[in-house]
Amino acid sequence: MKKTLIILFIIGLVITIFCSIGAIQQFKIENEKSKETSVNYHKVYDQDHINKLDVDLEKSNVTIQKGDQFKVESRGIKGETHMNTNVKNGTLYVKDKALDNKSDISFLDFEHNHVVVTLPKSLDHLDVNTYSGSIKLDSVYADYAKLYADVSELTIQNSEFDRLISKVDVANVHIAHTQFNSGEFASDTGNFEIDDMPADKPINVKTDVGNVSMKYGDQQPKNTRVAFESDIGELTINDRLFKNKQVGNGRHLIHIETDTGNAEIN
Repeated sequence: MKKTLIILFIIGLVITIFCSIGAIQQFKIENEKSKETSVNYHKVYDQDHINKLDVDLEKSNVTIQKGDQFKVESRGIKGETHMNTNVKNGTLYVKDKALDNKSDISFLDFEHNHVVVTLPKSLDHLDVNTYSGSIKLDSVYADYAKLYADVSELTIQNSEFDRLISKVDVANVHIAHTQFNSGEFASDTGNFEIDDMPADKPINVKTDVGNVSMKYGDQQPKNTRVAFESDIGELTINDRLFKNKQVGNGRHLIHIETDTGNAEIN
């Protein structure tokens, strides 16, 4: 009986070792596969006919940036993602769709697709939604911008808006060197950071689980007050201009609400 158990143990050990080796080899194959990307979509549009942009992506990261042409380009693995763009009533619509490749026996899910939209001019309206990819805006100008990221990162830099709205489920938000006249930001789980933020503008930040960090740059507040609400969290204001959470007459409100998370203003 003892000899039988030893034999069974050795057989099980050998099977485990071979399975582990197979898993490692498959991981290497998937890792190499994730690097084999190429341009899978490229289209240039006449900028005179576009003043709005609507991006709705299931399985792609997106970068929207300043450029010489109104252009949409996508890089990814051929046969995994279908891109579709069209212009209707002055709005450029950008969408993707993950293709059902039944011959793919992958057990790891790599994010292969990355969409880049270049803008040669400012927009009246910008609407961006991603469900498993990141959003990055660089040198983007729009009167109205509404951004939603389900899972991943939301990054905005060197941009300018009249009204900026963002909502994320499980994602961190990073904003730097960006101007706006009003900002509304919401998050279920994730940290919110804004550097070189505009002074004396109404800002509303709400996060369920996450910390909030705000930092002024060369522009310093003159008429701003801070309201903070939290179940478990503390507010720290290191900017010496604030006296009892207020600068000047407190005309412009920064409202921060967290369920679990601290807030810091520098």
